Amino acid sequence: MKNNKIKIAIVVNNYGEAYDGVGAYSKVIASNFSDNIDINVFTAKCFGNASILKKFFSFEMSKEFYLVSRSIKQYDTVLIEYPFVEWNPLIIVLFRILCIKAHRLNKRIILSLHEYTRVNKLRKIVIRSMVKKADLILVSDETFRKALLKYSSNIMVRNIPTNIYSRNFKEKEKSTNNYVFFGLINGAKAFDSMIDGWKLFNRNGKFKLYIISATKIDESQIRDFELSNISYIYKAEEDKIMEIMQSCAFCILPIKPNIDNKNATFKTASLAGCICIGKFSEEFKDLSFTINMDSYKTEEFKLALCATRKLNEQELKDEFYKAREFGKNFTPHIIAETIESCIKEEINIGRK
Repeated sequence: MKNNKIKIAIVVNNYGEAYDGVGAYSKVIASNFSDNIDINVFTAKCFGNASILKKFFSFEMSKEFYLVSRSIKQYDTVLIEYPFVEWNPLIIVLFRILCIKAHRLNKRIILSLHEYTRVNKLRKIVIRSMVKKADLILVSDETFRKALLKYSSNIMVRNIPTNIYSRNFKEKEKSTNNYVFFGLINGAKAFDSMIDGWKLFNRNGKFKLYIISATKIDESQIRDFELSNISYIYKAEEDKIMEIMQSCAFCILPIKPNIDNKNATFKTASLAGCICIGKFSEEFKDLSFTINMDSYKTEEFKLALCATRKLNEQELKDEFYKAREFGKNFTPHIIAETIESCIKEEINIGRK
């Protein structure tokens, strides 16, 4: 029997790694494709804390481009999740070679972009070069799409899904005294200001903050957290993460410069029915289940946390429901279905 499955080569760094949002996203989407899709992943581990020199002279993802280019006959399309951590401009040459080979064989190149406006000039040049040659571009929001329209007319907006999800989870009773932070602890978060704001807010120790992270911290910091009723949970399983988030009424999201459509943790917190606290983009700041901050100063965190105590029981229940309904729009299988449909349509165009 002839195999009619669509064969996709996925090129992405840090595939499935929790410390890399693009790599984690790629695995979530790929694992939710239908049985009509066969995938082969071309990936390498690349670390964001590497020196600039090492990023320039890393050839790990260049090797993956070379490998997928050599085997292009095996695939119907190549899906590239970009940007990579490494900055090696050789990618431009290898990408063009891949496009030439693919187009000779009527294969399609799909470029899935996760960032543009906030990357440096070199990476912007690389991205624009790739956009000009790719057959279809997937981006995260309308602003992103408009910024690249001069380089390609075939650009579609696709949503970023929740980063934690179980089809079998059940809604749990929430404690209105419970708060949660979930994510990596790094320079992209106003984490220290959040902790300082929490300490001012929770001087009497009445409230509980869970910090769930894959970032390892030292024992002295954990002991300091305990003095302010902060429980640090390191590398929890996905079901445990969702269980804790569902038990919390509020999720703090100190994401710089603001929380926008690219942020998967916001969508996960919404799906868990949390009222979300942070500095939101124009797209999200007026959602009723968000508490929008003007800045990430310590005092602003304290004021935002104090605002959570002003909601009565019925208001809280209403907002929990609205958050969950919003989050359901971003579950991985729904986003994967949309992307799979785009891929099939693009492949059909190439076959005509």
